[in-house]
Amino acid sequence: MDSTRTLRILCVDDNPDIRLIVELSLNLDPHFAAVSVGGAAEAMSALSEQTFDLVLLDALVEEASGLKLLENITKTDGSPPTPVIFLTADTIRRSRYDKPGVLGVITKPFDPITLAAVVRSHIADIDKERLSEK
Repeated sequence: MDSTRTLRILCVDDNPDIRLIVELSLNLDPHFAAVSVGGAAEAMSALSEQTFDLVLLDALVEEASGLKLLENITKTDGSPPTPVIFLTADTIRRSRYDKPGVLGVITKPFDPITLAAVVRSHIADIDKERLSEK
């Protein structure tokens, strides 16, 4: 992903405190523009109305599991799916999130001070994979 442009990030989490922390943390980075929604229906609506470069997705979002929402996000109309990073407190079953389109997992609780750097490291990992495929 081009590090010189602003990356639009959608945070999907049913906890309003987490949404606020994520937005504040990521928006401190001048190359991130983060917005958040509280549920699956709102997420699908936002994704149909706007283009996002990344989705931070709560694994247990209301209305649907994060994995079910991931299926809906990655169903495409021919355009590339929006990459996802899961946010979860489930440290035992992290491997269940190893799915196509998932860049990684950030464990809750996370450090708000380093959140932008952690997101950047996941994005950098995908860029490295793309470069090595060429």
